[in-house]
Amino acid sequence: MPEKTRGARAACVMACLRAGNWRCNRLSPGAWAVNTAGPPWPAKENPMSEHDHAAPPLNPLPGMLWLILLAVALPEALFTLGELGAIGGPEAAGWRLEAAQRLGFSGAVLEWMIENGRFPPDHLMRLAAYSFVQASAVQAVFALVLLAALGKMVGERVAPLALLALFWLPAVAGALVYGLALAEARLLIGALPGIFGLVGAFTWLLQHDLAAKGARRWPAFSIIAVLLAARLGIGLVVGLDKAWLAEIAGFAVGFRLTGIVEPGGWTRSLRWLRRR
Repeated sequence: MPEKTRGARAACVMACLRAGNWRCNRLSPGAWAVNTAGPPWPAKENPMSEHDHAAPPLNPLPGMLWLILLAVALPEALFTLGELGAIGGPEAAGWRLEAAQRLGFSGAVLEWMIENGRFPPDHLMRLAAYSFVQASAVQAVFALVLLAALGKMVGERVAPLALLALFWLPAVAGALVYGLALAEARLLIGALPGIFGLVGAFTWLLQHDLAAKGARRWPAFSIIAVLLAARLGIGLVVGLDKAWLAEIAGFAVGFRLTGIVEPGGWTRSLRWLRRR
């Protein structure tokens, strides 16, 4: 091979390697060109495709659920930091108790409003605002975990405002039942009545799906059975309070309300009322 041709081919090979190409084409004696057509065999599919990179690592939570989570998490963060002495000075250690006294609901508050025929905004606000105050940081973490899990499952099936209603309306109903059943000053606080409303919503959706498949509906009620059993077990150890009344009421309201706010539920409810 002439020296000039050998040099041209060597230069072409080096250019191929630098460009990431696979072979050189001979155009004419002594002339070589880089082949840009790629390798002579089919390229293997890259398992880490661009689509995989674009996919979120976790399934996103509904936007309305984030608002509910923040409404529970932010006050708890302030209470916990205050108790640790990180913010607020010595007075911050009592923030949780002060918030419970201002926002907690009780039978005494409800009795006062009914007897006096007065319903001041700061008392009415307690019907929903008590969910912002948790008894402890442990209860807050437990509530947030349940909220995120149940809220995501329910939020994927209903509209954002419906998700909000399925948390707050059971919370309000639970407070009313608690207040009517117990004419005492013991305060109701915590997000559990609203969370039990989401348990009721999920139970409704699950039993509706099972019925559509022709399956038995009773497995849908296993979640509420497990939660009530756990509630009873904890109560036997640390003492059972009367907050379970609000939680059962929250479950019942969430269960029935879902049949109205789920897609197509309002139409079915009206049809059912007309048949009555």
